[in-house]
Amino acid sequence: MGFSSTLDDALSQSVEHAINMITAMFEMPRQQVYLLLSAAIDFDVTQAVDITKGVHGLIDLSMFQQLPDYERTIRDIGNSRWTAMRRMPYWPSRLRQVTG
Repeated sequence: MGFSSTLDDALSQSVEHAINMITAMFEMPRQQVYLLLSAAIDFDVTQAVDITKGVHGLIDLSMFQQLPDYERTIRDIGNSRWTAMRRMPYWPSRLRQVTG
């Protein structure tokens, strides 16, 4: 998710956060995540009328099913540690500190 005074900047933030999140969740190289997400993420405008614009990305995590830690990672998303992280603004950038 990204927020800014312009939709372009909000989209850039959202892309960066999505890359950081998937990189941290699945311990994949950043370049590989960028390539995968360029074809597999859908962005929607969260808010456009307010002064602060918002964009969020939707990622189908099932495309990572072949990864060795997929089941553990998906299970961990529901635990309290990740739930608390999701409540923080820009939680993907903080995700690395919790998982790493």
